[in-house]
Amino acid sequence: MLYYHVAFFMLFIIYNQNIHQLNSVRCAKNCWFGPVAPGSQHPFPEPCNTIDIDPITTECTATIAIKLSDNSLLGVLDTKPRTSNMSAKMEIFLEFNRHSTISMINYTCTTADHCDRDFVLESIGTSKWTQLNETKTRAKITSLLIDPTFSKKNFTCAHNITCEAPYDNCQADLMIKTFTSKSNITEFSNNYKCIINHLTAIGIFYYFNAPSNEYNTVTEVMCNKNDCNQREIVEQAYNIIQNEYMHPLNYSQFIPKINRL
Repeated sequence: MLYYHVAFFMLFIIYNQNIHQLNSVRCAKNCWFGPVAPGSQHPFPEPCNTIDIDPITTECTATIAIKLSDNSLLGVLDTKPRTSNMSAKMEIFLEFNRHSTISMINYTCTTADHCDRDFVLESIGTSKWTQLNETKTRAKITSLLIDPTFSKKNFTCAHNITCEAPYDNCQADLMIKTFTSKSNITEFSNNYKCIINHLTAIGIFYYFNAPSNEYNTVTEVMCNKNDCNQREIVEQAYNIIQNEYMHPLNYSQFIPKINRL
């Protein structure tokens, strides 16, 4: 009888280990790459160390810094505590000035083994970088959002909110919720106080949840021109980014594809 109890106990342990393995996701751990050129097919100098995570509590991450004026990309793969119930999320921060665009991409996922590595390989290795005219895109965005004189005069945001130059910015948020079973929902907010920030920037956040295919896009704008956070201006900036800057980052794992207004 004791033998059967021991055998049952061992089978129970093996079963639980197998269940844990089936439910785990394999990610890279502290794996740095770059700087490499856009289009590079082999961004990793050597194989990454990996770790199996519990996707309920932890997620794989990929961070890429892009400076196209230097024709360089670099970044790191790692893990972090899970902060949302979405199975994949991509955050893009674009900092604009008169001379360059600096982009920071944060991608998190729990969709499959090596989802972090696959994102980097597809995003960096794509030939679509040749379709991106960074200078043209930056000129369009800065004409909408940035005071070209960098004057010290105060400026007015939506709702007659006055901001102080040169470090205040107007703010606005544009959210698009996409569903497979009903019409899209668009929400817009710009009734915010001035934010003290010397950067003029756009943050775009993409959230995708499988298998429901719920897909949300949130665009945050900080700008320093009169009325630059009006809805029409923010939608123009959003569409410029989607149509002209996002070609290399239309990652195939995001289904449906990125929204356009």
